[in-house]
Amino acid sequence: MSFVVVVNMPGYMPDAEPYALDSFDEAKRALIDEMLRDADAAGESGDEDLAESLTHAAEDLNLSSGPEFCDVVGPLAYSIMVGEVA
Repeated sequence: MSFVVVVNMPGYMPDAEPYALDSFDEAKRALIDEMLRDADAAGESGDEDLAESLTHAAEDLNLSSGPEFCDVVGPLAYSIMVGEVA
C-alpha cells in the first residue's frame, strides 16, 4: 500500500506531481514539511493569518493516525490518500 501526497488548488490539477511514500508516517512527515515551508513563505510575505493557519493544520496532521488526511488552508488543499501515482 502506498500513501500519495498531493498539494493543489481545489478543482485544479496540482502544480507539482503527486508522489507516493511507503507509510502514512512518511507521507505525514513530508506533508508537514510542505505545510511549514508554505507557512514560512506566507509569514515572509506578510500574511500572518495564513502562516498561523498552516502551522495549526500541520499540528493537526501530526496528531492524525491516518490512513488519509485532507485539509484546505487558504487557497490550497493538502492531502494524503491511499493509492498509487498514475
